[in-house]
Amino acid sequence: MVRLPDVTRVRIDEIRERILTHRMDLPEWEIKTSRHIGFDQYEPLDDWHPVKVGEVWGVPGVTVTFRKQITVPQEWAGERVALRMETGGEGLLSLDGAPYHGVDDNRTYILLHLKAKGGETHELLIEMKTGGYHEWHDETKENTPRPYLFRGASLLAVNRAVEEAYLDFQFARDTALAVHDPLLRDSILTALHQALLTVDFRDTSTDAWVAELTKARGRLKTALADLNFGDHPAKVFFTGHSHIDVAWLWPLRETARKTGRTFSTMTALLDEFPDFYFNCSQAPLFLYAKKYYPAVYEKIVKYVKAGRFEPVGGTWVEHDTNLISGESLVRQCLYGKRFFQKEFGLDVKVGWLPDVFGYTWIMPQIYKKAGIDYFMTSKISWNDTNKFPFSTFWWEGSDGTRLFTHFINGTYNADVTPRETLELWEAYPSKMDNPEFIASYGYGDGGGGPTREMIERVERMKAMPGLPNASSGRVHDFFERIEKESRDLPVWNGEFYFELHRGTYTSQARNKRGNRKCELLYRDAEFLSVVAMGEGRAYPQDALVDGWETILLNQFHDVIPGSSVTAVYEDSDRHYADIAARATTERDAALQTITASVNTQGEGTPMVVFNTLSWERSGWVSLEVPGAEAGCIVLDADGDAV
Repeated sequence: MVRLPDVTRVRIDEIRERILTHRMDLPEWEIKTSRHIGFDQYEPLDDWHPVKVGEVWGVPGVTVTFRKQITVPQEWAGERVALRMETGGEGLLSLDGAPYHGVDDNRTYILLHLKAKGGETHELLIEMKTGGYHEWHDETKENTPRPYLFRGASLLAVNRAVEEAYLDFQFARDTALAVHDPLLRDSILTALHQALLTVDFRDTSTDAWVAELTKARGRLKTALADLNFGDHPAKVFFTGHSHIDVAWLWPLRETARKTGRTFSTMTALLDEFPDFYFNCSQAPLFLYAKKYYPAVYEKIVKYVKAGRFEPVGGTWVEHDTNLISGESLVRQCLYGKRFFQKEFGLDVKVGWLPDVFGYTWIMPQIYKKAGIDYFMTSKISWNDTNKFPFSTFWWEGSDGTRLFTHFINGTYNADVTPRETLELWEAYPSKMDNPEFIASYGYGDGGGGPTREMIERVERMKAMPGLPNASSGRVHDFFERIEKESRDLPVWNGEFYFELHRGTYTSQARNKRGNRKCELLYRDAEFLSVVAMGEGRAYPQDALVDGWETILLNQFHDVIPGSSVTAVYEDSDRHYADIAARATTERDAALQTITASVNTQGEGTPMVVFNTLSWERSGWVSLEVPGAEAGCIVLDADGDAV
């Protein structure tokens, strides 16, 4: 066993220690605490007061805003300048009054200047959210609130040449330790070792050392390119993504803030990395950004036009498929595709439901007829008993319609490491049918998206022997390409049954009942409003569309199945009550218009009975007749008394 890994590790650690050329600690800040009670509403709990590094700044359930003015030292002119914040929690940094970048444990390094002039002054305002909607407790211990400790803050000057060298050498070493072929492993380590031997590490503080390091990067690149091991048989397509649950362990008002944090970070990274692509589904996330973070949304629109911030999904939200009606499935597609068409002029054709708890057999028919030609999920690969046999295949619906389908096998929040990428390839079951697979990378569930370290690794994977041939770009282009290149794909005829999250279809029954009652009520309101149009009543389109959008929103795959926290269902109860009242008003107004047009002249008390179903029916009709004894009249299908 060679000892080269230990030698290279020591040298790589030395390089890492030289990435920073200057550091200025920022130990003192001001903070104030509030409680987030609405989308853009806060209840103040105190006023500005000082806090220092090493002190506790918050407990679960509050929002704490950090404030500080900083000045880049004049002697840092020409340097790459970044902010480091170590606080815990989730936050949004506003730079000079504008939302700029997310701050959390995965994003402690925030680039401020690619090349500072020196002397720049900035106002930093960081809105930090703590937990509180859902806390895990150890029942064997006292349930005391978790404290949030201010661990550190500093302004950094970064030597980009040293940083790039460190990333190159570290990624090569990680690859060597991940590949299975011992000859390839030792060849990569040897190339790495020989490149580092050309660098004099006795004095790492000089410009000459940095120049030697840069030359060593070139030597490593050449040596790796000369390794004669042939191309890896696989292709991996990386797409940046952040799976933001519209509601789950937090309510909708927190989702709006998660959107601001995530999208500000993604647009900042799109500015920094010209080969970075990001995709996002779900219309409400775009609407939250547009309403509450307009400056960020302007950048989103710019990058959507450039093809680098890519809308996917084509539905209003990443919806459940088994609990909602067929009409709702159609509406998910109609409202989603219409939003992206009107907002961006795009026809979204890739269905994107990575986290839904099973998929109904009628989806291929509905998706294809709606103009969604491709479908991606990951969840079925999590089955705990029956492993799904394919990853690239045709999904055939109950009517015979076929939908081109590609599964991510494993995580949809990939970290872009060599070991993980090889594991994704090994788990990919359709190697013979289509050797290219998609890897969705970036922090999700609570949002955040890719980090700059992940993006850097994607670029280095494109030229690394022993790993799948990596590329990135638009998801639509990926699906169009593999559909053309795949031949004789297998066909799956049936539903996708998910075997892990059991019990969700029987929990939160009141929420499920609210969905179904509103689905039926809005159908009646629409049907009767169309009839009333013939009698001169204006069609209440805005009211009905708003109500449907709320129905579709609450069909998100963590809301309607019952897998969210209590605050989510408190919101949905209010939503259903509100939209049911509006639909009832519109329905009754339409009924009055229609009734007024019916000729009721003649003897007796007139009575008009409506049947909004599409077939004849019989049943009980109950009414109050002035002066009559209590009772009821039963009519048969012909309207005759029984």
